[in-house]
Parts: sequence; structure tokens; C-alpha cells
Amino acid sequence: MQRIIFQIVLLLLLAACASQDIRQSKSHSVLLSENITFDLLAPDSFGKDLDLVQIAQIETDGNNFELLFYLEISKGVITILAVLPNGTRIFSIVYDGVTIKSEGYSQIVEKLKPRYLLADLQLSLWPIEVLKAKWLDHIECYNKGMCEILVSLKGTKRRLVDGEQDIITINYSARLPEIGQLNYTHHQRNYTIKLETVEQN
Repeated sequence: MQRIIFQIVLLLLLAACASQDIRQSKSHSVLLSENITFDLLAPDSFGKDLDLVQIAQIETDGNNFELLFYLEISKGVITILAVLPNGTRIFSIVYDGVTIKSEGYSQIVEKLKPRYLLADLQLSLWPIEVLKAKWLDHIECYNKGMCEILVSLKGTKRRLVDGEQDIITINYSARLPEIGQLNYTHHQRNYTIKLETVEQN
């Protein structure tokens, strides 16, 4: 844990306080793979209010990071706040269905790509019925008819596939995605996010 905190503190020192900024984007399109483009869904498509505190373990490029995510979905807005275990605020993202507003240290925000994190969130937490109902309107598949989102019979696994190739795999410890733990793996980008819900309102 000390090594993780040191790495992020070093990034912050390199960035310096002046690099803390606010960015806005109206781009809702996310390239999930070389053949699949996903347009973010409106926040109210989730269908209910949700307030979670989650421990996030992120593994990418051989590096491991542990953060706390505060997630709120309410009144047509998605808000994500990420902090270190010691309470240091790293970044925040607010998406109202029209604009993505991100605030944080520039090196981290640029590497993070907020709309990609929002896409990961929606693919993981949105009810599978909602994703399937809106799939054709929000997905562009260059291999026509080959891109699907599949769910296991018990509802504890989701797969985004392009033909026979797994692009994204999500495993859940419970039938409701927001309860317990989930493991999200993006096979083409080679990163994994492990989320454990520690508080739900």
C-alpha cells in the first residue's frame, strides 16, 4: 500500500498543483475494441437511484492501484469521486447525459479517459435488460451481427464478444451487480478492475 501511495503522490508532485483542472467533453462515443463502438447511455436509463462506496483495485500495465470510489446515480446524473485510502482526492467525474465534466490532476485524467470509465461502469452495473434493449441504438459493430453482450444463466457473468473472441468479461459474486464483488477484465486493453461494495444507500 505504501508503494501505491508513493507512486500516486509522485505523480501528483510531477503534475504540481497548477495541473488540477476542470475539463468538459460532449463526446459520448467509446471505442471498446477495434470493431466495437459504444455510445454512453443516459444516466436515467439506469432506472433507480444508487449510492455506493466501493474499494477499487486496478491492475494495468503491470501496476496495481487501490482507490475508494464514491458512486452516485440520481436525478439524471452520474457522479464518481475517487480518493486514496488516506482520503486524498484524486479525480471526480460528473455525467448528465449531455456533458462529461472531469476534475483532477491532468496526467491522471488524461490517462483515465473519463468516458471510458463511464462505459465500464454502464456495462458492469446497468441492468442487462436495459443494455440489451438499447444495444442496437448504442452499439456500432463493424463485424455486423458478430458483437453481442451475453449473460450466464445465473446472471453472475457478462461477456462482450466479437464473434468467438471475448472483448470484456465481468464476473459477479451476486445476482445484483451493485452487491458484493465484481471483476471486470478488458482483454484487449489488458486491464482489470476489481470492485467490492462496502456501503450502499
